[in-house]
Amino acid sequence: MFNALKQEIHHLESSQQLLDESSEGKKNILDFYVKIMPKVVRAERCSIFIHDPFTNKIWLKAGSDLEERDIEVDKENSIAGKVIKSGKTFFQSGLDKQDGTHKQTDDSTGFVTKSIICVPITSLDGKEITGVIQLLNKTYSDAFDEKDEKILKELAHYLELGVENLFFSQTATNLSNKLYRLFINMTIAGGGLLALVFVLLSLYLGVVNVTPMITN
Repeated sequence: MFNALKQEIHHLESSQQLLDESSEGKKNILDFYVKIMPKVVRAERCSIFIHDPFTNKIWLKAGSDLEERDIEVDKENSIAGKVIKSGKTFFQSGLDKQDGTHKQTDDSTGFVTKSIICVPITSLDGKEITGVIQLLNKTYSDAFDEKDEKILKELAHYLELGVENLFFSQTATNLSNKLYRLFINMTIAGGGLLALVFVLLSLYLGVVNVTPMITN
């Protein structure tokens, strides 16, 4: 059990070594692309979503006229989820006349979705889909096309570094929570000695600050 956790931690550490931009810098870059991309491909809105594999949710990091996490959708029944599972671009038009989870989002945001293109963002090693870029409502046309896809795929490539940092940061947080739950279970099941062993192990791994967990 501990070996598996340690391997997961080492994987996170090696991934984090590639990510040296500041959090504020990443946010500014994402906000910039959200502003410029609708003009480039002639769309009404642009959104960048992050995939959270631990919760099976996909949440908004940056979007036109929206705040971070204003939108959160389930991976199993959303367009973004379909793209993350398949790793392929998704096109669709006529959505204003079709039912689906996009209708719920429209109701919450007051925006009417008519057409969509959704492109996956991959991790640097190509093994994970870390998020998606989504553009809504093609202007001067009823639907997005392969030219739009080509532009968005190029954009997705340039966003890989920043989005991967967010993806692995949430993974590190979820791993810390997993370790905390394990600590609580060990405390209940084995008493103080097992808890002490876990504390020492956590300090050795250097990935979770257990002091606040003990004193709270």
